[in-house]
Amino acid sequence: MRRKLLAGGGVLLIALLIVAVLVTAVPMVAWAAVATETPQDISRVAITASYTAMTSASDGVDFANNGRIMIHVKSVYTALQEITVETGATFFGYAIADLTFEIPASTGESFVGPFPTNVFNDSSGNVNVKAVGALFPLSITVAAIRY
Repeated sequence: MRRKLLAGGGVLLIALLIVAVLVTAVPMVAWAAVATETPQDISRVAITASYTAMTSASDGVDFANNGRIMIHVKSVYTALQEITVETGATFFGYAIADLTFEIPASTGESFVGPFPTNVFNDSSGNVNVKAVGALFPLSITVAAIRY
């Protein structure tokens, strides 16, 4: 009797896990879109940077890149966040690894760049920043600053 009860509980647990994955994954796929950040020009007068929030871990934030862009990435999450800047370039047929870096926990922020166009730009001239390894990607904002 006990063995049958445990077997039934195991099936129930697996069914609940499948439902949980579907409930959390489907809305992200259905509504997520890549957010676009417009680079801001730096000047001798102080600027107040505007930030674009990530919509999901897999879509991230795109920005137009001329090779003279730095990004300021901030997170308010209580744990370390991992950020990826995608590369589409190859060298003698070998893919160049994406750039990854970490944002410290709780009000963490990092400045990263510049991004050479021949390494980081996609076919549209944009760079994509993703929070693939991040625990809570919606807490991440990105500002692109042109110098």
